[in-house]
Amino acid sequence: MSRFPALTGLRFVPYVELLLVEEAAASSSEICGLLAGALERDRVGRVTARIAVRNQSSRAHSFLVGLTQLCEARERLERSGLTLLAFYHSHPGGNPEPSYRDLEIPEVLQLPSLIVAPGARTVLNACGLYGREIRIVD
Repeated sequence: MSRFPALTGLRFVPYVELLLVEEAAASSSEICGLLAGALERDRVGRVTARIAVRNQSSRAHSFLVGLTQLCEARERLERSGLTLLAFYHSHPGGNPEPSYRDLEIPEVLQLPSLIVAPGARTVLNACGLYGREIRIVD
């Protein structure tokens, strides 16, 4: 059984979305972290906070995150009373389409995955378990 909320969408508080996109645009390497907030009706996650997690990969178009880092970030969010909603990472090249590896993230982490692709027409793209699309709600 899945441990993460069965989300149908993510709705961002504007400043969180802006910070996320600006951070991704400023980096030539992939950024990554966790998104948190609260569950709204219709299983939409309202994103009110993010915690960046250091990318340990030495390659620009890849990310590697330690389990300890993820667990510590998750604990910080939960201590603050927020619901963990998703994992995020960026595609510095601007392509918001998930790679094969990206599609495995929700299963491995038991969290929906969000791709931040600054410079693309579609800046944010999310997927859940088994590649199910999660819409970005205005």
